[in-house]
Amino acid sequence: QEVQSRNAGSWQRRRYRRGVSSHSSLRPLSELASAALNLDPIVRTCGLRRGLKTRCPFAAGQEIAREFPLVICSGDSSSSTAIALPAAAHALRDIVLADVPLNVRSLFESSGVSISPETLLVFSLLVLRWSGLRQCGKNSPRSACVPDLPEGPRHWLALSETKRSLFERCATVQRLMSEARLRGLLAFEVSDEEVLDADLRRIGSTICSSDAPFVPAAFALLNHSCSPNATLQWSASQGHVILRCLEPIAVGEEIFVSYVREQDHVLSRRYYLLQQQGFRCLCKRCQSNFCGVVEAPVNGWRCESCSACLPDDLFQCSSCSSSVTLAMRGRREEGHATVMQLASRASTLARSQQFTSAAQLLARALESLRSLRPPTDVWLSKLLTSMRNVLLAAPPGSVAPDAVKAIDAELERQRAAYRAAVAAEAAGAASLGVAQSEEARSWSVRMLRALRLHDPSEIALRRGRKRRVGPRGDGGYVVWDEEGRPLCNALLSYGVDTNVDFELELACAGAKVLMFDHTVRGPPQGHPNITFRREALADRTVEGICGTLAAHLAALPLVPGPIMLKADVEGAEFAAILSTRSEDLAKFSQICLELHWLGRPSRGGDFRIKALALERLSENFVLLHAHGNNYGDAVEVAGCTVPDVLEVLFVNRSLLDPEGFVPSSRGLVPDVVLDSSNCLFVPDFELRGPPFGADVPAR
Repeated sequence: QEVQSRNAGSWQRRRYRRGVSSHSSLRPLSELASAALNLDPIVRTCGLRRGLKTRCPFAAGQEIAREFPLVICSGDSSSSTAIALPAAAHALRDIVLADVPLNVRSLFESSGVSISPETLLVFSLLVLRWSGLRQCGKNSPRSACVPDLPEGPRHWLALSETKRSLFERCATVQRLMSEARLRGLLAFEVSDEEVLDADLRRIGSTICSSDAPFVPAAFALLNHSCSPNATLQWSASQGHVILRCLEPIAVGEEIFVSYVREQDHVLSRRYYLLQQQGFRCLCKRCQSNFCGVVEAPVNGWRCESCSACLPDDLFQCSSCSSSVTLAMRGRREEGHATVMQLASRASTLARSQQFTSAAQLLARALESLRSLRPPTDVWLSKLLTSMRNVLLAAPPGSVAPDAVKAIDAELERQRAAYRAAVAAEAAGAASLGVAQSEEARSWSVRMLRALRLHDPSEIALRRGRKRRVGPRGDGGYVVWDEEGRPLCNALLSYGVDTNVDFELELACAGAKVLMFDHTVRGPPQGHPNITFRREALADRTVEGICGTLAAHLAALPLVPGPIMLKADVEGAEFAAILSTRSEDLAKFSQICLELHWLGRPSRGGDFRIKALALERLSENFVLLHAHGNNYGDAVEVAGCTVPDVLEVLFVNRSLLDPEGFVPSSRGLVPDVVLDSSNCLFVPDFELRGPPFGADVPAR
C-alpha cells in the first residue's frame, strides 16, 4: 500500500516561500544560476518553490558547477582542528565579501563581545546588502542576492528558545554595527527587524555542513532530498563551493542535495527538517523508511558475535539472533565514552598547535571506535574527518606522507557504503504501490474500529474529568481523574526520555513507579518511589534483557489500589499487548499509550497484529482521549485518515458507570488545556471523521 501524507500536495518540498525585496525587481539568484553556473532555474507555477536543473547530462563524480559564496567566515589552521565542534570564534580572522572590502579583525577583537561564526555571517550579510544599496544608490549584482535568499524559519520568532537566541545574536550584531560606525567603517544603521531578517535568511540558506561556515549564492536555490543526486563540497584552497554529481543526471533533471547528514535515522532527519527548516520531507527514501519497507542500518554498534550493524534500540541481533545483554551495553557505552575523552583531549592539543600529540590520541580513539562501531557509522566519519584536519595542519615532515591519502580512502569507502544503503532505501519505495490484499484491508478495518473514540457522559462528568499529567509537550499524558479517588497507587512506565515529569508527579503523590528502558542507563531525575530497570518491553521474557507486561506486573510492589500503565516504545506495544492475557490487562485502571505506525503494515506488526492487540484492549477498556503526534504523517487506511502516531488514553470500563461513556459524534479537536502540539511549526491534527468521530464504514 502506498502511504502518503493526508495533504501531500500541500506540503512544500522547499523550506519556505521565496520572495524579493521591494528594493529590487530583479531575481538575482535565478540570474546567477542561469548565467554563471550554466544551470536552469525552475519556475514553479504555484509560485511557492524553485530549484535548479541541468542543461546537459552529468556522470557520477563529475563537477556540475562551482561558485563563490556570498559571505564566508575563514579561519587560521587551528580552527580546522576543532573536533566535532564548530570553528572556535577566537580563531576566525576576517569575513570575505564579494563586493564590499571590509577587514573586521580589529573590529570584533576590540568590541568586547563574544563573536560566533553565525554572528559574523549575519553582520557580513547586512554589510553586503546595505552598503551596496545605500552607499552606491543601487543594488550591486551580488548585494541584490541578499533579499532573494530563502526567507528561512520564520516560525522561530514564535518559539521562546529560538526567539531568545535570535534576539541575543541581534544584540551582538548591533554592538558590532555601533562599533563600526564609531570607527568610521560604516555610515548606515539597520533596525532590529533587518538584523533578524538577515539571520533567518542565513539559517534558511544553510544547505550543508562545512569546515567553513558560509552563505551560498545561487546554490541556495537547490532543493532537498534525503536521497540526493548531488552534493556540495567546500574547496578551501580556491574559496569555491563545488556542486558535484553523485549519480547520473539527465538533461533537464532537477538537482537535489541533502540538507542533513544522509547517515542519520529517518526520525532524526524528520525532526531536524521540521525544526530547522519547517517542512516535512516526502522523498522516496523517507516514505520507504517510515513504512518499514527498507531501512539499511548504517549507524549503531558492532554485534559482538557477528560484527553486523546493530541499531541501539534492538536487544537481539537480526543477523545472528544473539541477545544484547546488559553487560554488552555497558561495555560498548564505556568504550564510546573513552573514545570521546580521547577526542576531547586531542582537540585541546590541536588548538595548542601540538598536532603530533593530537594525531596520536586520535589514532588511539579511531582504533577503539572501529571495534565498537560499523564502518559506516557517523561517529567514525566525524573522527576520521578530525584526524584528516589535524594531519593537514601538522608541520611538513611530522606525519607520514600517505597518512592523509589513507584517511581520504577510508572516508570515500564509507561514503560509497552509505550511499549504496541510501539508494537501496529509496528503491524500496517502489513496493509501496502494490495493491493491498482483501485480507489486509479486512484487518485494517478491524484495527480502525478498535480505535472508536468515546466521550464521557454527563453522569461521568459529575464525578470526574480529563486532565493532563506531566509537561505540555512530549512526556505528558491525559488521564481520567475522579474526585475522592487516587489516580493510581502504582505505575508501570516504559520509555524514558529527557523528561519524566509524568512519573515524578505520580511518585510525589505517593504512587510506586516501576520504570523500564533498555536504551538508557537511568532516568534524568530520581525519586524514592521510582525504581528503574534496564529492560525492554517485549512479547517474551529474557532475564536481564526484556520482559512481558505480566512479568513486570508481578514485580510491582504489593500495594492496594489502582494500577496505571504508560508506554512509549516505538511500535513494540502491539506485540506486548497481544501477548498479555485479558485478565492481566484488566488489572490496569488506565492505560496511556503512544501507538506507533498505525498506517504502516511493515512496522510494529502488520494490520492483523495491531487489530488483535487493540481489540484485546477493547474487551475491558474504552478509548476516552486521543491526540495525533504531528511530527508524523497523516495516512490513509481503509478510506480513513489517521495520524501515523497517536497518543491515547484507555480507561477501564469498571472505572466508569455502564452509562458513563458514549460513542463520540464529533471526534476531537486539540484542546489547548489538555493537548499540546508536538511540533509547533505545522498544524495539529483534527480527529473528526471515522474512526474517531464516526463509525468506520463497512466498505
